[in-house]
Amino acid sequence: MSIPAPAPVSPLPHDTTAPPPSAATVEQAYAVCAQIAGRHGENFPVASLLTPPRLRRHVQAIYAFARTADDFADEPAFEGRRGQLLDAYDDELERAFRGEASQPIFIALADTAERFELPIAPFQDLLSAFRADLTRRRYATFAELRGLLTLVAEPIGRLLLNLFGYRSPALLRYGDDLSAGLALANFWQDVGKDLARDRIYLPSEDLRHFGVTEDDLRDRLAGRPPRTGSAKDMTQRIRDLMRFEVSRARAILDRGRPLIEAVGPDVGVEIAAFWLGGQRILDKIEAGRHDVLTRRPRTNGFDLLAVGAGALWWRARARLAGRGAARPSFERSGG
Repeated sequence: MSIPAPAPVSPLPHDTTAPPPSAATVEQAYAVCAQIAGRHGENFPVASLLTPPRLRRHVQAIYAFARTADDFADEPAFEGRRGQLLDAYDDELERAFRGEASQPIFIALADTAERFELPIAPFQDLLSAFRADLTRRRYATFAELRGLLTLVAEPIGRLLLNLFGYRSPALLRYGDDLSAGLALANFWQDVGKDLARDRIYLPSEDLRHFGVTEDDLRDRLAGRPPRTGSAKDMTQRIRDLMRFEVSRARAILDRGRPLIEAVGPDVGVEIAAFWLGGQRILDKIEAGRHDVLTRRPRTNGFDLLAVGAGALWWRARARLAGRGAARPSFERSGG
């Protein structure tokens, strides 16, 4: 995956005989998670002011877990010990769900999981995806890439919906599409960055369809002339490829859009921000004429304000319409 690192917390030896964390220790653990979330390098703030205050620290705990594990799999500082660190992280996760957490991220995560009855499986799926990223650097078909998203993107959406109190299978399916579409937007934003690490998420079948080779991508990234044909033709083929990928990502994002309308305005505003954020990234790629190799599409403060304003406008509209709760078929679970 490709997200800048915020000084991760490494697993350390644990003490299974230690007493349960004190309230002070739990507070300190959540503070560590908030620091990690605050130092993120992504397009839009995690657990922003749009998140209901009662849920903010719990969103940060989930993010800190995923962020740090992602760093182990991706950041240069962990080269040569990635698998070892992810195995240790997996052990810490199991200890946390047994009530034996000893590290800050896991102390906060255990508290969140207990309060909201979160299952361990989505966290394990995330670790499986990060492990896969250590060895798998190409995807033959979009179906294969979509399989990766079921492990690296969909678990986050499901965990957040569980946290917000929504467990309906229909809502989870919407959440899967929204999470997958947002992940694809981030992948396509970072084609150049990932290529520099010899990682290509663009499906091989799509490259063939548009007549693009890996050498074409590398030559364009390095600013070299193409090995065959003209630079103009090579550039156009790459742009056609990215136009297709952006269009498909938008379609998947749009399949998840009903989730915004299905939940209450309190959490719908945050989900709307995620949806708008994904669309904004894709807008940036389009504005750059689908050139993601010579310059990385970047979001800025204006984009952040636009996403926040759009989400708040949605909430105001929903409240004016008198829709203060989810549809009857999508009732919240208790807790």
